[in-house]
Amino acid sequence: MNASLNCLTKGEFVYRILRDRIFSGELRKDRIYKVVEIAEELGVSRTPVSEAVKILVSQGYLIMLPGVGFKVKSLTAKEVDEILLISSVLEKLALERIMRENTELNVDLLRESLDGCEQAVRQQDVDEYARLTDQFHKALYAASGLPKLVEVLENVSIHEALYQESVVRNPQAILTLINDHRLLLEIIENRELDKIDGFMERHVCNCQKTHEIYL
Repeated sequence: MNASLNCLTKGEFVYRILRDRIFSGELRKDRIYKVVEIAEELGVSRTPVSEAVKILVSQGYLIMLPGVGFKVKSLTAKEVDEILLISSVLEKLALERIMRENTELNVDLLRESLDGCEQAVRQQDVDEYARLTDQFHKALYAASGLPKLVEVLENVSIHEALYQESVVRNPQAILTLINDHRLLLEIIENRELDKIDGFMERHVCNCQKTHEIYL
């Protein structure tokens, strides 16, 4: 996860540095940070720092405090539970649609994505984990044939910051979620529609456990 100016733009360099500090806990949630201070520390101008902060704000990692600075975004347990509830209802709808329509899925390719996710977690490669887990979910839910539903699912993703943080700080929890997804593919392959409710209940519970240490 080391960033180097030799292969990154200054904005990308600052983005990775700040994001890594969020994941590691080095950027504390109870402190306000200033763009100028980060720029001086990293030896860059304010522009790449501002660009990096804007991206992290848009991804739900930071909060801008106009005229003051920025801070790490905190979600309450209640907010995370609400997000998980909404996501689970939407995901269940997509999964039921896939199974009722008897949609053909490239299960082998989805399993390869999960294998890659597992390897990325063990290597603490947040970028690769984020890419592959996004690839897995998009490929799976696109099969529902409901593009608006997929769009809504993508918008309910602010808690993804916590999952990616766990790649570094709580990897075993992420491996549990990957195993959940392996089980889900078996359910879909076997067209066991009656097992979806039980799966979603289990998966939401495991997601909540993943986030507990941060809330």
